[in-house]
Amino acid sequence: MKKIITASITAIFLSVNVICAQDILFMLPKNLKVASSPVAVKGTVMGFEDISEVDIAVVNIIDLIKGEKTRQEKSRPWLETLEFETIPVRNGLFNKALPIREGINTIIVKPSGVTASPQNISTKVVVLDKTSQKIEIKEPSKDRSLALTEISGLFKKKPYPKTVKITIDALISKQTDGDMKYKMDRIMEITVPVKGKKFSAPVSVREMLLGDEILLITISADDIEITKTLF
Repeated sequence: MKKIITASITAIFLSVNVICAQDILFMLPKNLKVASSPVAVKGTVMGFEDISEVDIAVVNIIDLIKGEKTRQEKSRPWLETLEFETIPVRNGLFNKALPIREGINTIIVKPSGVTASPQNISTKVVVLDKTSQKIEIKEPSKDRSLALTEISGLFKKKPYPKTVKITIDALISKQTDGDMKYKMDRIMEITVPVKGKKFSAPVSVREMLLGDEILLITISADDIEITKTLF
């Protein structure tokens, strides 16, 4: 299989935060994954006592990738196309209940009134996986991409479908010319039978990974679709 060379989205966000780490720090959400929307965002502004406001926005990476394919103004960095909301900073703290979409989201905070660029933003990745009451994922039980060896699950409500479609997409990111670029590469797509109410498939993608990728597993059947994101 062809090895995919990727840049880590986590590494890129950390490199962005190096410049801003002493300025704008996230306190909430603490975890990469959340169970519902809106999500409580809390942060602190360090070293700039005169800052009374910050601008905040959220972008769904999957939506961004789809939009980049059709966006007319290709020369303009996507950061400059976001609609930021200005929120107050009180005693060095800011708070916001922020709606997010299912999938991989990036919360972006910057000093108010400045143009967004990788050099003056602070970011936080938040994932809201798609779930269903009709289907449950058993494996992978952990969120680590390098631990992925099997995908399995079961249907909890009849009628049970005859097959399920399983796809694995790798989120690839890189920084070029002061802009961050993203794309999704599909590394696996299979259809497996449902036996009784259960399904399973062995997975061998370890040799294709560098260890820092974000993987999006999608399981679909009929009108049902669920996702699980691995890091």
